[in-house]
Amino acid sequence: MLSPSAAPAPHILIGPIPQCRSHNAFEDNTTDLRVGVWDSTPYERHDRPHKLYELMHLIEGNVILRAPDGTSLTINTGDTVFVPRGAPCAWKSTRYVRKFYAVK
Repeated sequence: MLSPSAAPAPHILIGPIPQCRSHNAFEDNTTDLRVGVWDSTPYERHDRPHKLYELMHLIEGNVILRAPDGTSLTINTGDTVFVPRGAPCAWKSTRYVRKFYAVK
């Protein structure tokens, strides 16, 4: 079961606040590793430094990650991508998204 989780901060959003849910299937307090599932209604946000190291695998939907220089990466259902902590990127999804994540 997924539980409601925090949406991105309103000041970085472009448009309405999304509805987000998540479930940590595994947590290790010694290493701060969390593995689980997250989903969200569509949203767009300005770029900001990524807060964690994240390996994500899209189960459903697609996302465009855009760097400040204008380059972008489209992540589709079935794709896996690693986003390093501190990497500046914007997020845009135009439909429901569900992903597996491993963050630290």
